[in-house]
Amino acid sequence: MHEIGNLCDIADRLRGKKHLVFHASVNESANIGQQLIDNVDLWPGLSVETFMPGAPCNYLGDPRISVSTVMPGGHLRQAVNDGKVRVIRESLFQQAQAYACGQRRADIVVLQVSPADQSGQVSLGPSVGIVPQVLAQNPFVIAIINRHVPRTNYGIAMEKFDAVMELDELLPELAVSVSDDTDLQIADNVLSCLGDDITVEVGMGGTPDAIMRSLSRLRGLRIHTGLINDTIMDVVEAGALAAPVTTTMAVGSSRFYQWMDDNPALEFKPITQTHHPDKLAKIPRFHAINAALQVDLHGNVNAERIGQRIISCPGGLPDFAIGAQRSQGGCNIIVLRSTAGRAGKSTIVNELDHTTISGSLVDIIVTENGIADLRDLKTTDRAAAIRWIAHPTAEFQRN
Repeated sequence: MHEIGNLCDIADRLRGKKHLVFHASVNESANIGQQLIDNVDLWPGLSVETFMPGAPCNYLGDPRISVSTVMPGGHLRQAVNDGKVRVIRESLFQQAQAYACGQRRADIVVLQVSPADQSGQVSLGPSVGIVPQVLAQNPFVIAIINRHVPRTNYGIAMEKFDAVMELDELLPELAVSVSDDTDLQIADNVLSCLGDDITVEVGMGGTPDAIMRSLSRLRGLRIHTGLINDTIMDVVEAGALAAPVTTTMAVGSSRFYQWMDDNPALEFKPITQTHHPDKLAKIPRFHAINAALQVDLHGNVNAERIGQRIISCPGGLPDFAIGAQRSQGGCNIIVLRSTAGRAGKSTIVNELDHTTISGSLVDIIVTENGIADLRDLKTTDRAAAIRWIAHPTAEFQRN
């Protein structure tokens, strides 16, 4: 293991290695990204795989580095639509499996971790993701030791690292969306579909944030999800939980990162455990709750595009939808506001701009106008139930 001051110190050891995988989300170091672009001629033909980075990526747009992602987030969205970042359209479980089976290989991995404890273990902090599957390929591992990374339960021995660099860099902060009356009404509608003693997954976005907060009213709750933020503090502190929260990633405020540090209420696990549809199906009464951009009258869901503009990718939605629907007593719930944008266009439409999951995977759709329970309904009855929760001004073709 080499202690280094910057990437140039190991340029010879990196030469010829073509594919670099960054630690996901807020664990991606902006400092290392800057070093990459400052010294890009040292590693020609380099490709970078990033995941929902928490800060702007300075290496975007340089033709000497190709960039790909399975989840863009706000800092990659424009670059994706400008053609500067290639989208790998697969679910998060599929991404983990691609590395687990060697379909994709990493030559270099850059991790940002907590300082080591007395046993020589560092923590992956707020992001586990696909790291175990990538490390199993024995890539060249660069570890950024940063005192600002909160210690969580998933640890790695220092001996796994080929090079170590110390940085003092605050983690990016991501604010929770401000919920309005529409979000709160949707949250109330969703809560009426739930009950105590269930397991819940909640996705990302303004409406899901309102739903997560509302779960504080339940008891005997278990949360098994892909991403948590500041809203989980409300649920934990309300005494709603029967077990520690299971997740693979977290983003939020500096207060949230401090709260997360050595917190026994949180268990971070790899995506192969948090998103495996077969494992999810074995969780009794598992409810998946995720937001959509559009739904059509068959119940098909678009969670990715508005027109031709890419907003997001499949993420964990297909994984959780399959698992929830197969769970005994489980349910897959899709939530959306009945209108969107300044023009107030209906989000319930005749034809989707894009299909993320089919209506066969959807049990319940919820808007601020009500609940469409599609289970056991015939095609015409499904369409009628979905029309009923649309905005009153929405117009549909009558087939």
